[in-house]
Amino acid sequence: MKDERYVLIEQDAPAARAVPEMTAAHAWRSLTAAEREVATLAESGLSTRAIAERRGTSPRTVARQLTSIYTKLGARSRRELLALPGRAGPARSGS
Repeated sequence: MKDERYVLIEQDAPAARAVPEMTAAHAWRSLTAAEREVATLAESGLSTRAIAERRGTSPRTVARQLTSIYTKLGARSRRELLALPGRAGPARSGS
């Protein structure tokens, strides 16, 4: 059996769950460039509308991108997105 390290996501949340750390790092790299940009902007605290205005897209497009990001990363909210290892922000990414 493979030895994997696990990271506890949202430790105080009722639905706390552990995800493999390596899987999370690979998941971030699976995001498209647009999704990485949206994730970074969401992490900075911008609203869906503000992200859309900054990117020149519609709020609906940003909402769909966030849904895709959550699905790919196994998150259910912005709060869980912030708790994931290897986050998209410039100071946190390895790329």
